[in-house]
Amino acid sequence: RIINAKSTEMAANWMPSIVAVNAINTATSDMRAAEALHILSNEDAEMGQQEELIARLAKEIADQRTKYKALISSEEERALYQSFTRKYDEYLEASKRSMALSRRNQNTEAAAQLKASGLVFDSMSDELVKLVKLNTEGGESASTQGDVVYSESRTLLLWIGGGTFLLVLVLPWILERRILPRASKKLPGDALARAMLSVHYRKPALLLISATFVSVVSAAYFSNRLFSGLTLNVEQEQLNLVRSAVDNNLQAAQARALSRAEAIADLIDASTETAARSAARS
Repeated sequence: RIINAKSTEMAANWMPSIVAVNAINTATSDMRAAEALHILSNEDAEMGQQEELIARLAKEIADQRTKYKALISSEEERALYQSFTRKYDEYLEASKRSMALSRRNQNTEAAAQLKASGLVFDSMSDELVKLVKLNTEGGESASTQGDVVYSESRTLLLWIGGGTFLLVLVLPWILERRILPRASKKLPGDALARAMLSVHYRKPALLLISATFVSVVSAAYFSNRLFSGLTLNVEQEQLNLVRSAVDNNLQAAQARALSRAEAIADLIDASTETAARSAARS
């Protein structure tokens, strides 16, 4: 029951929290890259595309925040999330001002506003990293506790099985050596009849010992298979969730790399166009 509870805690709380926080962190990074591309854009269509992307990312962040908020399980985690919320709201206000300036083609002012919001963005990202670390430690703690319970359960099972087997060995011996001789003396008949009666009572004792041995060994074997299977399922769930988190991080890294490449390309185009205009004027 305890192992099942710990596996449920990892699968339903800690790992989904890590996935949700990573998704939020990725989306906020993509949003900032989209804001930079918006400032570098000179055409309405290009700015419109970036605005649609920013709106889509904001919705994704809101959805992931709703999922994560329901998974908060400690006051420390709640305090970190509230700190992130305050900084994220502050960043959104700065972002709105920057996008408004960019829409009016006041790119220098918009870039300055975006740069000024970098401190808030970095601090907000630090809070997300702390949340990932907190949930990772929680998952590791639950996994460790499950491993301890698993080990203790196996040890307890072996002690109970061994104790039961020894008890079944001792009880027939007591029955044979202490009880049956006294009972047989009270029975009518000669010594041969009493000896045959004693042999007759030894057969159930041997049968009981054999049946108990088979039962204990079978229970130990199947219990070990059950515990091993349960542990394997828990580890498989953890592996699948970790794989999902890694995939999200890889996709985020790819998206950020593409955004930065586009930003550099647009910056080169803008520099080339500015140089051409300056040459034409001169």
